[in-house]
Order: sequence, then structure tokens, then C-alpha cells
Amino acid sequence: MQRVLMHRAFHVAARTGAALIAGYFVAHASAAFLTLVAPFARPDRVATGTLLSFVAWCLAGLYAFGTRSTWRAWWVPGALGAAMLGTVLAFPAAGMRP
Repeated sequence: MQRVLMHRAFHVAARTGAALIAGYFVAHASAAFLTLVAPFARPDRVATGTLLSFVAWCLAGLYAFGTRSTWRAWWVPGALGAAMLGTVLAFPAAGMRP
């Protein structure tokens, strides 16, 4: 019984970590990505990207607790954030457009 409780507590802690850490990574990457691709003026792109990044963080947290495996709760948001951040780093001059 004690072992089952420890196993369950570990998975809850791992999913909480995924929701917080991987969710923050997705939020940061989505803010940068939306600043890069939004079709607005620069200040509006930054404000839109920042505000929508909170939605991305909430969705990543919901995904972390809704997925079947703890491993998937970590790698899917990590891969999504890495793809967005990689796109931003590949085109740094696009974000500086007026």
C-alpha cells in the first residue's frame, strides 16, 4: 500500500514539474514565436505574444495532467517549445521588422 502511494505521488510530482517547467518553456517559446510571425506592428506583436503565452502555459499544464504517460507530459511540450524557439533563432531579423 505504501509503495503504491509513493508511486502515485512520484507521478503527480513529475506531472506538476512538467506543467510548471515545460509549460514555462512553451510559454516563453510561444511568446517569441508569436512576436516573430504576428502580422501587426512591433509593439502590438510583443503585447499579443506575451498575452497569448499565458494561454499556452495553461494549455501545457492541462496537457501535462491529461496525457496518459508522465514521459509524454514532458517531451511533447518540450519538443513543441524547441520547435518554436528553433524557428525564432533561425530567423532573428524577422522579429526586428517594423
